[in-house]
Amino acid sequence: MLHLTRTLEEIPYFSEADFRHDPALFTLECSRPGIGPYAVMASLNGIGLNGYRCLVANAIDKANQLKKRIEELDFCKVLNLNTPGPSVCWWVLPRGRNAKELFKQLEDGTMSVEARTQYFEEIKRLYKKRAATLDPAIDARLSFTTSIGYCPHGIQLPAWKAVFFNPKTDDEVIDRLVESIKELV
Repeated sequence: MLHLTRTLEEIPYFSEADFRHDPALFTLECSRPGIGPYAVMASLNGIGLNGYRCLVANAIDKANQLKKRIEELDFCKVLNLNTPGPSVCWWVLPRGRNAKELFKQLEDGTMSVEARTQYFEEIKRLYKKRAATLDPAIDARLSFTTSIGYCPHGIQLPAWKAVFFNPKTDDEVIDRLVESIKELV
């Protein structure tokens, strides 16, 4: 801990501060408040490395479960099916539309601009409809992105998005999320 000790000559920018001020409240280079790094360290010390491993494993597992369940629906298409991680990006289109075929047309470059605009509007409209009708007590909050980062032919893809970091996320949350999509269309 002695390496954290600084003299007034080493940190002259603290000279106007209260001499009782604790430099540990700032990052080691004293450029920003240190509450973020200290919060991470406190959490890591609290649940330990294995605790974090369990949280990450649960997040990835729940994301994979949701990807599998959504991909089973004809009117939905998971856009990051083979990407590992805690996030899921997908399309929801009205029943009767084959989302996987439409995505293939978009990737192949055979979808017209007019059709693409219509489908993208449908995806956003359905997201807004779900957001307006969800019950916060039982329905997971999702987000909407206008670009997932993958841009076939320079086209930014909109998508519904779920990111799993809450350790209380369980199979019931996934079940309810899928049911809310089915009820929507």
